[in-house]
Amino acid sequence: MIKRLFKILIFIALLCPITILAKDDGISNYFIEANVKSNGDLQVKELFVLEGQFNGYERIINFQNHNAMKFNEDIKSFQSSDIYNGYDIELIKIKAIEVDKNVNFDYLYKNGDEFVEALSSSNGIYGQYVVTKNVHGESYRIYNPSTAGKRGFYIEYIIKDLAVVHNDIAEIYWNLFTNEQIENIKNLEMVVNIPNNENEIRVWGHGPLNGETNIINKNKLQYKIKDLPASRSIDIRFVFDKDVINKSLKKTNISALDKILEVENKRADEANAEREQAKKIEARKRAISYMLDIFKFFWIAGLVYIIYNVYNKHDKEYQTSFKTKYFRDFPGNYGPSNVGYLINKKIGAKEISATILDLIVRKHINYEQLKKKEYQLIYNPDATDDVLTIAEQKLIKMLFQTIGKDNKVTVREINNYAKKHYQTFLSGYNDWNDAATIEAEDRNFYEVKTNVKLKAISYSIIGLLATFITFEYSNVLFINIVVIISAIGSLIYFATITKRTKEGQDHYLKWMGLNRFLKDFGKFKTRDLPQIELWEKYLVYAVVFGSAKKLAKTMEIKFSEMPESSYTVGDYLFDITYLRMLNNLNYNISQGVSSAVSTALSTKAISESSTSSGGGFGGGFSGGGGFGGGGGGGGRF
Repeated sequence: MIKRLFKILIFIALLCPITILAKDDGISNYFIEANVKSNGDLQVKELFVLEGQFNGYERIINFQNHNAMKFNEDIKSFQSSDIYNGYDIELIKIKAIEVDKNVNFDYLYKNGDEFVEALSSSNGIYGQYVVTKNVHGESYRIYNPSTAGKRGFYIEYIIKDLAVVHNDIAEIYWNLFTNEQIENIKNLEMVVNIPNNENEIRVWGHGPLNGETNIINKNKLQYKIKDLPASRSIDIRFVFDKDVINKSLKKTNISALDKILEVENKRADEANAEREQAKKIEARKRAISYMLDIFKFFWIAGLVYIIYNVYNKHDKEYQTSFKTKYFRDFPGNYGPSNVGYLINKKIGAKEISATILDLIVRKHINYEQLKKKEYQLIYNPDATDDVLTIAEQKLIKMLFQTIGKDNKVTVREINNYAKKHYQTFLSGYNDWNDAATIEAEDRNFYEVKTNVKLKAISYSIIGLLATFITFEYSNVLFINIVVIISAIGSLIYFATITKRTKEGQDHYLKWMGLNRFLKDFGKFKTRDLPQIELWEKYLVYAVVFGSAKKLAKTMEIKFSEMPESSYTVGDYLFDITYLRMLNNLNYNISQGVSSAVSTALSTKAISESSTSSGGGFGGGFSGGGGFGGGGGGGGRF
């Protein structure tokens, strides 16, 4: 049992890989450097590392936010308006930069293969990009294929006339990404350089609340965010000395700082309230998670206890008085289909072949050789030595009435019938199989443990469902994996447990002893072998054991070694005209009938298949995102 359960758990573990990201590997790192120009332009350099399988990446950059309202100087205009849109975009270069596991912000300045623009390109091509323009911006389809590794994409461009000059300050309010960004980003870092800035500097970020803004000095700002989900909008906003962009022509002619602070303070208050609420929810989730993990621990302990009890009481086989290696007799007076059921708790093609041979041995079926490898079976209705079971009667009817004619049938005819009339053949085969199974079940070889199975299976299902439902709330990933693997493994184990009755186990061990005896038949001296009358019956059950062909050849050798004084004339006839012929017949029937069953099943299958920080001095992000000008995103193709 332990080996069987261990194999089940290993199998389930292989079927349950843990996937970190739902869509390939996403973008592991995204580095951006933005430089504010004196004419109000923003020059941007981007390096992002795409992982997984792809032909390339399509980067969408919009210099206009088409959802923005018209600027009219009221407070709402400082929440989002068209004054924050750029005028145009100028692409400087696109290139590939070689990256490794140590990739960092400094890789932005590495050399790489510069790509060339093409009117069109194809998947698998390296070193080209295709530009598509619209009224709001441009998209760059960059061909840089990968089968499973990492690729560094570098884009450098200028957004024209993005900055705004107010009477008191200058400002840039820009959407980094909108819902057009379809890749997860694990790590995003952005640095904004504002040359010649000496006095005013404030910074805000809008998007996921785990984002951070930092003022490095008067000339440098930093944005950071971890685990940015796909389609999540994010924007940046910063104000600085208006003298920095003294060549800019985009002016509002109003004082804006107080209005900007009013907008951002309100957003920060809302974000901080949301953070506090999130902390409370997180604290509750953590407490619940600990309780759930404790429950799962006790569930695992309970499962171990249940498996131990189920195995010892309802799976571990009984001890019997039979302890020897070999058994030379027949443990019970029943047919080979019963033996197959006792061993495997199912009846199949081997058992139908063995049953036909058994009927030949019992003289209910005679045979004659038509050719070297062709035999004709003949039904003998006058046999009176014993009575046919219901299953045997169904088999006789199938062979000699459904398939054959005039109480005769050849193995070739059985095979051909299975191909041409597979439905009728399988119907007859299933009728025999059902009847044989019922007869085997009536012998009470196995104990019935329905209630025990249902209770144990229910326990496994409860653990599995509870883990799936509470998976996202767990603090300990490992315990969830253990529960899932244990639940599925135990579910399979509980569903397949079988225990033989005391009599069934005694018979099983003796049949296994007979199996070992027949496998080692050639190792015995001729004087130690049973009387020859039993040999043909041995061949019948050897078919069930899967060793009939080898046994028949061994019997021929052993018979030839016997001195003439040890057998009668009748025995000699058994050797010459019977044993060898029975060997050929056994092989012919075993191969032919098994092939017929397989053919019918495969033909049936083929037939069926064709059918935050309000003041702006750094800190956390405020909620929302996508308020500023421009936008965009992108994703692999």
